[in-house]
Amino acid sequence: MRYWGLSFLIAGLLIIIGYKSPTTWLSISATTWVGYFIAILASPLLIAASQNTRFARIAKRASSVLGTIAIAALISAPIVMFHWYRVTYFGNH
Repeated sequence: MRYWGLSFLIAGLLIIIGYKSPTTWLSISATTWVGYFIAILASPLLIAASQNTRFARIAKRASSVLGTIAIAALISAPIVMFHWYRVTYFGNH
């Protein structure tokens, strides 16, 4: 994980999305984590099966992008969840 600044920027965007549309935030976060999990499991197998170095670079880059978004979703989760809790139990004032 080299791009922490990018993760925090994406986390900020996800927080804004979470405040405006909770279902969209949840869909983005869940889809990203499932995609990242699949990429982590499948990437070494695909790279090993392919002798194409271009394909290996694309697989590594996709895994890196999904990892950055997954970390951003993890960073934004407590803030968005607290907002949902506050709105649910204390009203939207």
